[in-house]
Amino acid sequence: MVILLSLLGCGEKSSTTDTAITTDTSVTEEPVDVCAPIEGSSNLGMFGSVELADGISPVGNVRVQMCNADICYVAKWNDEGFCFPEGTFPGNQPYAFDIVPLGDLAASYANPLTILNPTAHISLDTPVKIPLFSHMVDSTMSELDIDGELTIQLNETYPQSTLSGVKINWSTDGLPLEGFEISQVVGGWYLGPFDTHLEEPLTFVLSNPSITAGSVYNIYNGNYEGKEWTQTGTITAEEDQLLTVESGIEILSTLLIVQQ
Repeated sequence: MVILLSLLGCGEKSSTTDTAITTDTSVTEEPVDVCAPIEGSSNLGMFGSVELADGISPVGNVRVQMCNADICYVAKWNDEGFCFPEGTFPGNQPYAFDIVPLGDLAASYANPLTILNPTAHISLDTPVKIPLFSHMVDSTMSELDIDGELTIQLNETYPQSTLSGVKINWSTDGLPLEGFEISQVVGGWYLGPFDTHLEEPLTFVLSNPSITAGSVYNIYNGNYEGKEWTQTGTITAEEDQLLTVESGIEILSTLLIVQQ
């Protein structure tokens, strides 16, 4: 009897363990200071902060800009507020400094505007406040009454569907005012829709206890396009506490009334 043996050879599996070598390619970089001065430039800068009336963050919701006759410079942002780094814009020329609410905020918030002619770096000590319009009417109405103090008469040629306004407190609201004595400012308002140029100026009546008969008052509109305060009227008050201006509003922006 022949016995056949079948021998099966089993090969051993060999496994190779790959050793992963991790190389740290990251480089420690110093944080970039977006408000650092521009090296080698002798131009000027500006620093400040912005507050929306109801506490919404201004970052991403407003655009802060300084515009001269040739170009608009848009501010950068850091943890402290907005900045135009030193070296950003040439001095000794007029600028429209304005803050533009964006998106859903555009219709309900005012658009602060003032005129600056910088000769040195500007640092705003008080935050610029962006208020909600306190009063608004549609163009079918005959007038806009703001707190019983400023009453604006609409006319048939008024081109917008609405007229809005809110009072400014120049002493506390942070908007810089060059070329005027705050003590001589009888009143100031933001009007909108912003930068509307009117074919026929609007009449207004101002009721204010500081108005005295015989005193002379200048009316100014903030002119974004012209980078200036456009004087739209000079009025002598005929009675105490009341000033009637027949054609004092040519541009919907910042309205300023100043006693001579």
